Amino acid sequence: MKPLWVLLLISLTIHPSFAAGTFYRPNKHFPLEFIYLMNSIQSKPASSAETSVLSKQLKSFDQLASDLEVEKNHLFIKSEIYKVLFKLRPKSELSKESYQEEILTNVKNKLSEDSKSNLSAFTVWFIEALITDITLLFSSEHFKPIQLVVTAKQALKNDKEKNYKKKLDLCLAWIELYLNLNAEEFEIELFNVMNKIIERLYQYSNLYLQLTHTGTASLTNELVHFSLSEKQPDKKGIANINYILDLENMGLDKDRPREPKLDWLPSDEPFNANIPKSKEDNKKQPPDEKEPVPINDWPIDIE
Repeated sequence: MKPLWVLLLISLTIHPSFAAGTFYRPNKHFPLEFIYLMNSIQSKPASSAETSVLSKQLKSFDQLASDLEVEKNHLFIKSEIYKVLFKLRPKSELSKESYQEEILTNVKNKLSEDSKSNLSAFTVWFIEALITDITLLFSSEHFKPIQLVVTAKQALKNDKEKNYKKKLDLCLAWIELYLNLNAEEFEIELFNVMNKIIERLYQYSNLYLQLTHTGTASLTNELVHFSLSEKQPDKKGIANINYILDLENMGLDKDRPREPKLDWLPSDEPFNANIPKSKEDNKKQPPDEKEPVPINDWPIDIE
């Protein structure tokens, strides 16, 4: 029988973690959604092959951040994250109970309890964001009519009601799944989606680099927009998310409370802080050209 320390060594060799040796922290050139995503992805065990793939992906993300203005990079990443989250939403039929206001109380209580244990930063952000948007949707004039339609199983009257219900269902599908699973089960479900998001971002980043450069083979190993750390993410709930993300060193801590509410509103993003632009960046566009500004709206064409 092998000694216990030998078995432990074999286990660590088979299941290394991204965070065990080198932990990549995205800087303020990336939106918060991506920062939470990268920190959460790297907190999971990974094989050496998966670690190698992530390293390759990081080079593309880093090069893209160098090529694009901060606002454009944020807009690209944020939109792709949201599209994947809702394209890969649970497809089961929603229960009538999900259209009741009580669901907000239930999910808030569950999140408060789950976050004391082992929820990742990305999961906390996502559930908080869903709560914010469902609260707004429930306050709409369309909510009560939709409740009656769902209860009576009637047809929707017009396009406004159809669009409203589709937005509501996009949120409720994830919330209902979260309420029906324990924290560990939901983390597994969402972690699979996180991987899909990273893959999609890499595909589009790589395509852009191939069209604007000679290819990605010549990319340097030195990352400009990521910093290396040996700290392991400490998953103790919302209270330690600022510590996990090291917001103080990113120059963002002064704008955030110690117990952050992880909304996805554009006004909560680092690029709306006064991030100085280099002279080189200022030459990339005419003085009168305005940057695209994200709006707090929901794309419907994600099927």
